[in-house]
Amino acid sequence: ILFGPAILVLAAIGLDFMLGGATPDFNNVDARRIFGTSTNLCYFIVPFFLVDVLTNGEEIGWRGYVLPRLQARFSALVSSLILGVVWGLWHLLKFWVAGDTESFVRAILHNIAMAVLFTWVYSNTNGSLLIVTLFHAAINTAYVFLPIASTVTGDVTLRMILAGIEFVAAFAVVLATGPARLSRLAPAQVQV
Repeated sequence: ILFGPAILVLAAIGLDFMLGGATPDFNNVDARRIFGTSTNLCYFIVPFFLVDVLTNGEEIGWRGYVLPRLQARFSALVSSLILGVVWGLWHLLKFWVAGDTESFVRAILHNIAMAVLFTWVYSNTNGSLLIVTLFHAAINTAYVFLPIASTVTGDVTLRMILAGIEFVAAFAVVLATGPARLSRLAPAQVQV
């Protein structure tokens, strides 16, 4: 939960480099724009993560409210796919204002793959909103402190590789746990 997102991002960075991409520049990250170029970012990783945990209320809505209602009607996989599209559309305005439809399409793909992983985490923790919130904060932290943002590099190849790795991880979860529940645990009693 805490290190998985960073592992996925580092795998994408490594694969991009092995395929002839630029040498990763760990000084060229979004965190530099946020905290300043002369700041030692090591001091800000844990506080950034904790603030994200405390201020990110998305999971109350997505996994706490919407996902159980979708799963009352559909399988966990179909619920995840629907939620992934809706979750991606939730961020539409951010891309619309910037006029960046290409990034919006990548964001939708990212959200679909990640929705499967979020459902897997949620289902395997008996619906723990704390754990999915920690997972969400770990993703945001990895994206800010690792050199993945195309807004920093201008190169979208790395983001496409990351989306591919996220889809491989989601596919592996579906294969390992089955599409019905995305979990090997007995189904929890869901009150809708």
